[in-house]
Amino acid sequence: MNKLKVIYPCLVVFCFAFLLFNSCKPKDYSCTMKITCQYFDGVDSGKAVKGAHVVVGRERYANGPSADYARAEGTTDANGVFIHVFDFPALLDVVVTHHDTIPNADSTSFEVKYYTGNAQVQLYESEMTHKVIQMIETEELN
Repeated sequence: MNKLKVIYPCLVVFCFAFLLFNSCKPKDYSCTMKITCQYFDGVDSGKAVKGAHVVVGRERYANGPSADYARAEGTTDANGVFIHVFDFPALLDVVVTHHDTIPNADSTSFEVKYYTGNAQVQLYESEMTHKVIQMIETEELN
């Protein structure tokens, strides 16, 4: 009987310590998306598009559900890169727009060139997904 008086409290302390230090931690589902934008003029030039406007995800619908956690917006950096971390895996639409203002030879007037590019990006749990988007010249931005 004396052994049981010692074993039971030790067993209770051991179980409490086990539950305390081995508690379930929430799983991290975060996914990193890296978009690189480059000019495309029939040949992959590899020239970075600086300051391009990037929109990730679909537009909100007036009567439909909104998925704000699957939307992002921003601009590319000096290397033509946009990075965003999402909370969950998803398949997302990416639309990139950009315009360049180029002075003419006489420097009194300017020519504006518009560029667009788009893609779909599949994000996987706890991984970085990298997508290169080729920007092509278009008539005008919408």
